[in-house]
Amino acid sequence: MESQTARIERDGTIDEVAVEEPLEIRVDGEPLAVTMRTPGHDDELAVGFLYGEGLIERAPVVGLRAGDLEGVCREVRALLRVSGRLSFELVQKAAVAGAPVLVGVGAPSSLAVALAADRGMTLGGFARAGRLNVYTGAERLLRESRLTR
Repeated sequence: MESQTARIERDGTIDEVAVEEPLEIRVDGEPLAVTMRTPGHDDELAVGFLYGEGLIERAPVVGLRAGDLEGVCREVRALLRVSGRLSFELVQKAAVAGAPVLVGVGAPSSLAVALAADRGMTLGGFARAGRLNVYTGAERLLRESRLTR
């Protein structure tokens, strides 16, 4: 299997981020949707998608977790926190919603970092135990001493 990470430079530091690729979901051989994902666990992703669209009745339940980020950002209308990795689609949705900050407990993908930079968003990953890796928009943050840049 091909590598599922890409290397990016952020503030002079090389970091690895997840690679995203499209996945076409088909029902009875007919295309239903295309979604971006990190390769692997495609069956689980398809089941979750079908459940979310109301096309099947049961799917596994996943608990949510998020780090404590109170007081970290300057004058922000909306800060979105997610419990998983930061995908291109999540950044796209946050941008459309007008949320300038998106933070997740998982890794961002290479496309997510590129889109967040293009949209002028702050994107932070690996938010755990009072720490956060900032990939784009660090100028929006207050307490950089607590953050990994």
